[in-house]
Amino acid sequence: MNPKRDVSRLQERRAQSGVGRRLHEASQLPYTLRQDAQAHWGAGVELAAPRENGCYTGPVISSGAYLVQRVGEKSVVVHRLTDVDVSANDNLRRRASENRLSGVQMQIRYVGASAEARFHDPERAAIEEIFGRIHRAAEERLGKDTGTDSYGVFARQLDEVKQALIEKLRPCPSPSSATRATAARYSRWVARCP
Repeated sequence: MNPKRDVSRLQERRAQSGVGRRLHEASQLPYTLRQDAQAHWGAGVELAAPRENGCYTGPVISSGAYLVQRVGEKSVVVHRLTDVDVSANDNLRRRASENRLSGVQMQIRYVGASAEARFHDPERAAIEEIFGRIHRAAEERLGKDTGTDSYGVFARQLDEVKQALIEKLRPCPSPSSATRATAARYSRWVARCP
């Protein structure tokens, strides 16, 4: 392991991905944020500020004007709530207004210095990644532009299987939620539950 080579690889990767400068300094953050993060995820966590055009995924703690997000085993990123747009989802917007974002899995993606937050489902993301890799491998192997439609048929079948797996991930409703749901939606839910 050559530390200089590792640093140059990291800088090269950042340049390719468009990730830029830090948006604020971690040393300027309130000490209580560090204490909250350490109480929640252990004493060895390192606080960092987000970067321009960066993307961060993980659980968050809502702490006043900041969102503290765990992005790795020992890595925590502190976002300013004023920089993060939570209006992409009504439920997320409501939770933010009620200050109930703690414990939520989120993906926060920066475009320049402003960010957009979305709910993140790790299981669904894993399925999407696996099927994306299978699609790319099938496209290389079978080819899109060959005279046969074997890739197209295979891609449609893969999409059907992926959708079925995602449907299985959705939680089955409780009987009490039947009163809130329409009868048709509830019967569809019950039909797919084991």
